[in-house]
Amino acid sequence: MCPDNTHAKKQFIFPADDIHYPGQTNHDACFIPECVRQYNGEPLYILVAHWCLLQQNWVQRSQISEAFHITARRASYLMSYLRNKASRVVCVCRRQTLSNKA
Repeated sequence: MCPDNTHAKKQFIFPADDIHYPGQTNHDACFIPECVRQYNGEPLYILVAHWCLLQQNWVQRSQISEAFHITARRASYLMSYLRNKASRVVCVCRRQTLSNKA
């Protein structure tokens, strides 16, 4: 249980053309950034791939989460899917080990 409620779903209100409804009914709708709206109708992972390409730099899950108004966990899942399973996407990954500051 998370006492600070960091995993709670955030409620957003979007104009109708800014919302992406995934094909899977177990996934929530999400916001589509303006720079990738021309790809509306594509699966979310394709929208994320196009958005990442437009950033012209390494991206982190927090950036994807913020841009698409999704949870960090869902953004992490999308990154993993792009890295491992997406045949329509060519991906370059950089792994970085973070020091434990506990």
